[in-house]
Amino acid sequence: QVFQKDGKAIAAQWSASSRTWIEVGEVTGTNENAGTLNGKQYDHILPIEVDVPGGGVQKLQIGYNNGENPFVTAQEFIDEHMLDQNYLPQIADYIRQRAGQSGPTIGMGAGGSTAATNSSSGGMGAPSYASEPAVPMDITPTY
Repeated sequence: QVFQKDGKAIAAQWSASSRTWIEVGEVTGTNENAGTLNGKQYDHILPIEVDVPGGGVQKLQIGYNNGENPFVTAQEFIDEHMLDQNYLPQIADYIRQRAGQSGPTIGMGAGGSTAATNSSSGGMGAPSYASEPAVPMDITPTY
């Protein structure tokens, strides 16, 4: 878990025996996937390509914040873009893989987020599609 302490991002680990958070150290480096999508800041902006009728590809982006449930994020993305519900596990797995999560935590909801914010992105946009692998999906969006 990452927390904000004295203006710095601090990594911490839960100790079941002492029932407290144990500080591991300061988080350094940058998150090259961070950015803003639809006016909201995200820890990760990930590209997703959707096959469209006629052989074209629609390039979409999904925003994800560390600590959120990737299945909830994927469901919101599916609803927003009117995609086939069968792609929920594929999109959620893609989010987990790209964001570095090993799996969802039981009880995490849509409002879950970390206390730290990524200020190193400077509000920059999403990375280019050429440098980012996208999850291909054979679906036809309904409009």
